[in-house]
Amino acid sequence: MPCYVVSELGLNGNGDVAIYRRMIDAAADAGADAVKLQKRDVSAVYDAAFLDGPRASPWGTTQREQKEGLELSVEEH
Repeated sequence: MPCYVVSELGLNGNGDVAIYRRMIDAAADAGADAVKLQKRDVSAVYDAAFLDGPRASPWGTTQREQKEGLELSVEEH
Protein backbone atom coordinates (compact mmCIF):
# COMPACT_ATOMS: atom_id res chain seq x y z
CA MET A 1 0.00 0.00 0.00
CA PRO A 2 1.56 3.36 -0.99
CA CYS A 3 1.97 6.08 1.58
CA TYR A 4 2.00 9.85 1.26
CA VAL A 5 5.05 11.41 2.94
CA VAL A 6 4.79 14.92 4.40
CA SER A 7 7.93 16.68 5.58
CA GLU A 8 7.34 18.91 8.63
CA LEU A 9 9.39 22.08 8.25
CA GLY A 10 8.02 23.86 11.31
CA LEU A 11 9.99 26.89 12.40
CA ASN A 12 13.32 25.36 11.39
CA GLY A 13 13.80 27.92 8.61
CA ASN A 14 14.25 30.68 11.20
CA GLY A 15 11.95 33.02 9.30
CA ASP A 16 14.19 32.97 6.22
CA VAL A 17 12.48 32.19 2.90
CA ALA A 18 15.77 31.10 1.29
CA ILE A 19 16.31 28.49 4.01
CA TYR A 20 12.75 27.20 3.57
CA ARG A 21 13.29 26.90 -0.19
CA ARG A 22 16.40 24.80 0.38
CA MET A 23 14.50 22.67 2.90
CA ILE A 24 11.67 22.14 0.40
CA ASP A 25 14.17 21.08 -2.25
CA ALA A 26 15.85 18.70 0.21
CA ALA A 27 12.48 17.20 1.18
CA ALA A 28 11.62 16.66 -2.49
CA ASP A 29 15.04 15.10 -3.13
CA ALA A 30 14.44 12.76 -0.18
CA GLY A 31 11.14 11.63 -1.68
CA ALA A 32 8.61 13.69 0.28
CA ASP A 33 5.30 14.23 -1.48
CA ALA A 34 4.55 17.50 0.37
CA VAL A 35 5.85 19.82 3.03
CA LYS A 36 4.04 21.39 5.98
CA LEU A 37 4.77 24.87 7.27
CA GLN A 38 3.33 26.49 10.38
CA LYS A 39 1.70 29.91 10.53
CA ARG A 40 0.53 31.26 13.82
CA ASP A 41 -0.47 34.50 15.49
CA VAL A 42 1.91 34.71 18.43
CA SER A 43 -0.51 37.01 20.28
CA ALA A 44 -3.15 34.28 20.13
CA VAL A 45 -0.75 31.56 21.33
CA TYR A 46 1.09 33.41 24.11
CA ASP A 47 -0.12 35.95 26.66
CA ALA A 48 1.14 39.54 26.63
CA ALA A 49 3.13 39.18 29.87
CA PHE A 50 5.14 36.32 28.38
CA LEU A 51 5.66 38.06 25.04
CA ASP A 52 6.88 41.22 26.75
CA GLY A 53 9.42 39.19 28.76
CA PRO A 54 13.13 39.36 28.01
CA ARG A 55 14.78 37.08 25.48
CA ALA A 56 17.97 37.84 23.61
CA SER A 57 17.83 36.71 19.99
CA PRO A 58 18.90 37.84 16.53
CA TRP A 59 15.47 39.48 16.20
CA GLY A 60 15.51 41.58 19.36
CA THR A 61 15.38 41.49 23.15
CA THR A 62 11.86 40.23 23.93
CA GLN A 63 10.01 36.95 23.56
CA ARG A 64 7.65 38.67 21.09
CA GLU A 65 10.49 39.82 18.84
CA GLN A 66 11.99 36.34 18.84
CA LYS A 67 8.69 34.58 18.16
CA GLU A 68 7.65 37.03 15.43
CA GLY A 69 11.12 36.86 13.87
CA LEU A 70 10.67 33.12 13.29
CA GLU A 71 7.36 33.58 11.47
CA LEU A 72 6.99 33.93 7.72
CA SER A 73 4.52 36.56 6.59
CA VAL A 74 1.33 35.58 4.77
CA GLU A 75 2.92 36.85 1.54
CA GLU A 76 6.03 34.71 2.10
CA HIS A 77 3.85 31.63 2.59
